[in-house]
Amino acid sequence: MAGHRRTVATGQVRRTTGRRVRQVRQHLPAGEAEQNARRKARDGAKAVAYQRIRRTSDPMQQLDAARDYVRSAAAKYSHGPALNRLVNAMLEIGDEIFRDGTRRRRS
Repeated sequence: MAGHRRTVATGQVRRTTGRRVRQVRQHLPAGEAEQNARRKARDGAKAVAYQRIRRTSDPMQQLDAARDYVRSAAAKYSHGPALNRLVNAMLEIGDEIFRDGTRRRRS
């Protein structure tokens, strides 16, 4: 439910005096509100990235969508050595493409 970061639905409903149906919600335990907010942000950003990836068949545009996802996460949270591992992996893949890839013809 939009805007409810500190509560979760219990699956139960109640009726008001005006016979309207209301969802019964309960507060998250201490410390879980931040974790829940992070999960929602991650799921939303990942969904957008996967939409962009599925929309194109060009591997470079797919890489750009994944890069934007990583940049979004790195802008919000400290990342430690995770980005160093990513950079090293990308450099290794670049080396592999230079070494084993077939040369494109210029038109």
